[in-house]
Amino acid sequence: MKMNKHIVLITVLFACVSLTCAETVTRLLYFSLKHDSGSHEEKVFFEKIVILKEIPVVKGFELLKVRSGKMDYEYCLRLVFDDQAGADIYSNHPIHNQYVKDEWKPNVEKGMLVDLLEF
Repeated sequence: MKMNKHIVLITVLFACVSLTCAETVTRLLYFSLKHDSGSHEEKVFFEKIVILKEIPVVKGFELLKVRSGKMDYEYCLRLVFDDQAGADIYSNHPIHNQYVKDEWKPNVEKGMLVDLLEF
């Protein structure tokens, strides 16, 4: 009888972990800047982008350089949110909206957004 209880407990724990992972949203923003690599404008852009970490729903923030001949973008910003609701809050947050208006649109030449869900 004890063995059955352990099996049920393990199943419930596994189900909870699986459900939690399924909700996590990883947002990848691939982009290229209008400015030359190593320029003052590029440096300022990357100094200012860290303000997005101040938005409380951002659980992970990483800026990456793309190294692939198959991608037409230079950089990738990886953001992690607990769930879709967090991603939605981020997209509508005043810090995000101001950043997009003042920094992203004037400095980014092209970009692509991809949201990934764990399963």
